[in-house]
Amino acid sequence: MPTTIVTLIETSLQSLLKGEIPPTEIIAELLSLVLGNCVLLGACVTKLPLIFNIYRSRSAAGLNLPSLLFELIALLISSTYGFMKGLKFSSYGDSVILTLQCLVTISLVHRFGKVPLYPLLLVAVGIYAYAVFNGYLTLTAVLPLLGVKNIIVLGALVPQIIQNFRNKSTGPLSSVTYLLNTVGCMVRVFTSFQERDYNLIRDYMLSLILNFTLLLQIIIYGYRHSVKTVEVKARGGEEKEVEKEAKKTK
Repeated sequence: MPTTIVTLIETSLQSLLKGEIPPTEIIAELLSLVLGNCVLLGACVTKLPLIFNIYRSRSAAGLNLPSLLFELIALLISSTYGFMKGLKFSSYGDSVILTLQCLVTISLVHRFGKVPLYPLLLVAVGIYAYAVFNGYLTLTAVLPLLGVKNIIVLGALVPQIIQNFRNKSTGPLSSVTYLLNTVGCMVRVFTSFQERDYNLIRDYMLSLILNFTLLLQIIIYGYRHSVKTVEVKARGGEEKEVEKEAKKTK
């Protein structure tokens, strides 16, 4: 992959030195590779704030376990599709990285939320990975799964959105996580256009809408919580002043 990027940069520089604008397809491919690798780097830290919040608070309150499980399934399908179709790792590697982080998140929910299914989940994921890497699962078999991935993504994020709306709170959800998710989906829509893979374009557009919705919830409910906190502190300060005045009067 570095050779491909270097070659594209060299081709672009050669055109610029000749006083010409590099071909559009060269610029688009170079931009796609660079952005794809940036998404990979971002994926390495996407869920770390959430993982840190859960571990620090020793609580998984506010997290919807079915949402996490659906998200894990969707990520496994994306990773399998990219691997079996032979796409560049920069085009699907973020799904692999996020799969690992999702497993860590679920393990923390298992630890602090007393959910007993985690060992069974690890066994199921292990069997699935074994089937993929040993050729027992083919691209033909994965394509129908990709077709229902949109339903899985809805099942992953809509329950969390509804729970946030009902609670008027987003619990330990991190704005950094969903900001990175939103930006990553925007980039993936662009890179999928370069790959001309309309299955991925459809999937990432849906993910973009849902992750942006969650980001807005975190911002809105977080702002309301901070306003309430300030009001409570202000009221507490006023009450103390009244008490002081009452003591002076006495």
